[in-house]
Amino acid sequence: MEEIEKQRQLLLELDEKHNKRRKAILVLIIIAISIMIIVYYWYKFDFSWEYLKNFKKDPSDQRSTILCFSFPIFLVLNLILIIIALFSRGSLSENNKEFQKYMTMVKKYVMTDTFKELFEDVEVDYGKGLSKETISASGTIEVRSLFESKDYHKGKYKGINFECSDLLIQHREVDNDLDIETDFIGQWYIFDFNKNTKGKLRITKKEKEDYKQPDYIELEDKDFNERFSVYADDKHFAYYVLTPSFIEKIKLLSKEFKAEIYIGIVDNKIHIGVSDLGLYLKDEIMTDYSHKPNIKKIKMELKKEYELIIQIIDILDLDNDLFIKKK
Repeated sequence: MEEIEKQRQLLLELDEKHNKRRKAILVLIIIAISIMIIVYYWYKFDFSWEYLKNFKKDPSDQRSTILCFSFPIFLVLNLILIIIALFSRGSLSENNKEFQKYMTMVKKYVMTDTFKELFEDVEVDYGKGLSKETISASGTIEVRSLFESKDYHKGKYKGINFECSDLLIQHREVDNDLDIETDFIGQWYIFDFNKNTKGKLRITKKEKEDYKQPDYIELEDKDFNERFSVYADDKHFAYYVLTPSFIEKIKLLSKEFKAEIYIGIVDNKIHIGVSDLGLYLKDEIMTDYSHKPNIKKIKMELKKEYELIIQIIDILDLDNDLFIKKK
């Protein structure tokens, strides 16, 4: 905790220095604009380049004197502004570097301990996340060009191995490279699935004209069909997994999370994506370094998030190995 406080104080000092630089730039900008305005109105009606020539002939000409010296002043001020701006960008980079260091220290101190309190065989790495290849191979969601994953967690609960991370998937529009669309933002979980899988099975939010897809499956549960779209390589496997009981559990899970969910089952694993538009706001309690971090509050918030893993395992009854074929 002492190291965290030292890093926090360093960030506050860097902020103070950066604010002083910003104020200096603002003062210089005001001076430069003021001089430009004065010169503009001085020569507004009868400006002529002849004043420059007259200055060489008659240095006592006040207009020519002001005009000749105003341009060098502008050049010098602009040069100073450029230098300070570049220096300021460097300080911002330094701030960001030290801030990331601070965040890592807080996460390591708070998140890892909280995670270990709830799960076994824990592994945490804030510098990485689930790989693009892993998400793509599940077939649960289309992985586009823009992909970001962070805060990797791995553990075990009730004998079920799992791993998860925060995930952001986006793509650029074909006709507008600057327009970025978000396909998914939230948490992505991967659990052991105690049923022998065959092919790929995916469940998404209800999609338009899903029935036109060759792998689309319609179930007997009309309410489920209205809320979700189901696709599978093997229909027999889909019906084997999506029993009335399991369908009700998925509906309950969606209700509990109050969010869009994506489910994919492949290679004896079940992928569950939980959409969370506030994902990148959740670190707010840790990013505010204006005062000492409230460790108790942070742990309480994190515990709520980690308990979602327990909810998924319990609601879907993932530790039930009744139907797994023993080798």
